[in-house]
Amino acid sequence: MNDLGRAANSAAVTDFTCSFVTAKSAEAIYEAVLDVGSWWSENIEGSPRQLGGEWVYDNLPVHHTLFRVTELVPGKRVVWEVLKNQLSFVTDQNEWVGDRLVFEITPEAESHRLTFTQHGLTRADQCYAICDNAWTGYIAGSLRARIEVGKGSPVLKRT
Repeated sequence: MNDLGRAANSAAVTDFTCSFVTAKSAEAIYEAVLDVGSWWSENIEGSPRQLGGEWVYDNLPVHHTLFRVTELVPGKRVVWEVLKNQLSFVTDQNEWVGDRLVFEITPEAESHRLTFTQHGLTRADQCYAICDNAWTGYIAGSLRARIEVGKGSPVLKRT
């Protein structure tokens, strides 16, 4: 892992991953992840907190995604599956469909590591460079700030 917690460039790396360590509790990290509007976007419809439920990230015209919550393990793990996706900057609108976005919380000494992996987002994807930059900003920047200081930098609600 490099200093941002991203996996180093390697042919063995197939999924996008970003992680960081924080002194905050596993429960605080878990709650922050589920509070998507506080770190990713205020343009959310539905609830990322309901197992089996579906929710939408809406940042049209750039990005619109429908997720299903497939796993919620308090203080340990959150998993969302991409059901539908629209990215304005790629040709194949199915690039994310079927991907799993996984947040894993693991103990490390007197702290915890949050690891985010988008299973299915690979260097072969047209959106990889843009998505790498965006996810790194949202995970290592906005979500980390939400966890550590209580305020992230989400996309603001459209009026």
